Amino acid sequence: MSVVEELGLSRDEGVVVEKVLADGSRRRFVKVCDAVEVFVIAEDRVVGPVVADVLISEKGRRVLISDSLVSMLGIVLLDLREGLWCFRDELGVKVRR
Repeated sequence: MSVVEELGLSRDEGVVVEKVLADGSRRRFVKVCDAVEVFVIAEDRVVGPVVADVLISEKGRRVLISDSLVSMLGIVLLDLREGLWCFRDELGVKVRR
């Protein structure tokens, strides 16, 4: 909950939603709509802000971003294991780590 608190959010601000996870199981989250502005800060540019919802999980220990947010930020994932990516307008030109 420290990240939630650091963002100044409260579970009381949101509504309970149920999501289906990758393994097919269902889990409840608290959804706070339009809760944060997200930026990508790279060495040579800043992308954003993109306004995003926050889903708060009882068991979550990490901050995760959705495929939808990745897309809105213009990020293209090249190699997940190696951590390689680029911005959409850099595809085939630049690789970031």
